[in-house]
Amino acid sequence: MSWIGDRFRLRRSVDATGDGAAPAMPEDALRRLRLEASQVADGVMSGFHASARLGRGIEFAGFRNYVPGDDLRFLDRRRSLSDTGLLIRQYEVERDRALLVIVDGSASMAASGDDAPGRKRQWADVVAAALVRIAAAQGDGACAAVDGPSGAVGGFFRGKKAFERATEVLVHRHGASDHGRVRDVLVAAVSRVASASGWVVFVGDFLDEAMPLFPVLAEARARGAHVAVVRIETPAERDFPFEGAVHLRDPESGDRVETFGPAARARYLAAREKHRDAATRRLNEAGVHVVDAWTDGRVEEVLARTLEGLRQRVSHRG
Repeated sequence: MSWIGDRFRLRRSVDATGDGAAPAMPEDALRRLRLEASQVADGVMSGFHASARLGRGIEFAGFRNYVPGDDLRFLDRRRSLSDTGLLIRQYEVERDRALLVIVDGSASMAASGDDAPGRKRQWADVVAAALVRIAAAQGDGACAAVDGPSGAVGGFFRGKKAFERATEVLVHRHGASDHGRVRDVLVAAVSRVASASGWVVFVGDFLDEAMPLFPVLAEARARGAHVAVVRIETPAERDFPFEGAVHLRDPESGDRVETFGPAARARYLAAREKHRDAATRRLNEAGVHVVDAWTDGRVEEVLARTLEGLRQRVSHRG
């Protein structure tokens, strides 16, 4: 899947050096992430209220005769006027669910640009933390994980503890280095969510042609989890707006190439669409909902589309 030479894939088409700003201290980054994620989550919940939330629900399960001591709020007054006597409406409570949010930890997630407010990694962290906050507000268990060499996996918690732990995992991700162990724990976490018909959301750029996490997502969906992918790009990756001589650097290997912007644009855009179409088709065939996002867009809109896609999956479950 190359657009210029066999050695340079689509993921290598944009320099991912970032904006050159000094990294924030972990404590400052943690406070900022929690504030931004809380604002985004609260805005979505107030706009959609209960219909936009991940979490539990109740389904009507029939009637039974009234027994002294029953909660009168569930008394069906219309049917109780018949000769059958007082009837109580019964509901089946949906079992507890858990949310697992996985953030792409590959080097390409450090990409930003002059036309983007921040790196893809920072944008993804806000999406992930906001999803955890929404799930935790419903009383569901939630966990955040980072997939990659610098990954980490937090345990499942509920309420405020879930949000605190998830944001800590996202900010302090570089503290872990055992990629094999992280992947083993991640697979175990996916299994737990799938067994509870829970939620798995992957937030990343999917620029790796092999999509190494795909089998994990497909397995989660096959076992009953509701799975969504939020696919993030920078405006530069979307449009390739470069003019004149362009110097490109691979974020992982450091390999460099020089080309001419207008001459390379058509080939790049064609390769990008081919790659995206193949990934989308593979994910959709597995029942995974795909949401496209760009770092110059509004996080609230992406969050709302992600939740809507997950609700549609639930409403059409067999």
